[in-house]
Amino acid sequence: MNNSLENRIVKFDSSKQFKFIRELENVGTGDTNLFLDESVNILFAIKKYSPSAENDVDECYNRFIDEIKILFTLSHENVVRIYNYYLYPSLKTGYIQMEYVDGKTIEKVSPADYDKSWNDYFVNTINAFDYLFDNHILHRDIRPGNFMITNNGILKIIDFGFGKKLSTNNQKNSIVLNWPATVHPEEVILNEEYNYSTEIYYIGELFKHLVKDDSTFLYNDILDKMLEYSPNKRYNNYKEIKQDIR
Repeated sequence: MNNSLENRIVKFDSSKQFKFIRELENVGTGDTNLFLDESVNILFAIKKYSPSAENDVDECYNRFIDEIKILFTLSHENVVRIYNYYLYPSLKTGYIQMEYVDGKTIEKVSPADYDKSWNDYFVNTINAFDYLFDNHILHRDIRPGNFMITNNGILKIIDFGFGKKLSTNNQKNSIVLNWPATVHPEEVILNEEYNYSTEIYYIGELFKHLVKDDSTFLYNDILDKMLEYSPNKRYNNYKEIKQDIR
């Protein structure tokens, strides 16, 4: 008799219990709360699928599953980590168990408080998005609330609820869900197109807002190129930016 478990379905019946601590700021398609796993004494942020409108339940549920798929492929110091998920397809609901990022959104911090500078956080951001680029992932929701700084001064990119994994030939997307920029790039205005170069533009807009008149910021020339209206004059990818940072 072959006792091999290969290709068998193995069922784990052990239940998981968490102690509710408090609500966290809720955005997008999920309500996020802080829980304590008392068995290991670790805090987790657990996000529940919770659509804002009844007429898009299926779309939002599928997007919630897409977020799980995205996060499970990622492992980077500056990207929020996912630990587990719980899906209830018949009820069109589910949960994502994530790393709890204890800190503040990026626009509410002074880098000097962590012995850092905007130069450090800019480089961290470019490295993180280069990692996402290598995994064919667009975040698509570039705004200060999705860039967290932990109490230890570590940058974390959060909330992939509107993220999309693309093939190298699939660059077209009509959805634009970014922190309001003063001017949108050419491809958004003319074609409603959102690609990697578009994301570079909005990251540039974010850091232009953050650094303002900071005379210690070293990469204003790079920001200028990131913010070119025409994609033909803008950076195409993050490796080009990293070359100019050096």
